[in-house]
Order: sequence, then structure tokens, then C-alpha cells
Amino acid sequence: MEPHRAGQVAEIHIQGQPGTFLTNLGKRFLTTLYRQICHSEWGFGVVAVDGGVVAGVGVLNTYT
Repeated sequence: MEPHRAGQVAEIHIQGQPGTFLTNLGKRFLTTLYRQICHSEWGFGVVAVDGGVVAGVGVLNTYT
């Protein structure tokens, strides 16, 4: 996952998990969260891209 994809990842999150805690914080929050995960030494994400559009996402955040 690359930081420039964070907005698309946030949209998928909102569509796939409507009404949940993080979704209720809004797209701006989620976009920032996913962008920061890309830069974090404890975060990792992969995206499936179809025609330049994010079609699927998996994100892992670890802390030891």
C-alpha cells in the first residue's frame, strides 16, 4: 500500500464497514490513518488495483 492510495482505501473501508466506530470518524480521519500506517514501522498494507482503482485491501498493524 502506498500513501497516495489512502483515500481509496478509506472509501473501501467505509463501504465495507458502514456504521462501525472507525467509519463513523469519517473519510478524512480514515485517509489520514491509512496514510500514517504506510509510514509506520509497525504498519503494513497491500492493495489490489484494477485499472488504477483500489479494488481490495488488507492492512496489518503490529506493535511489540
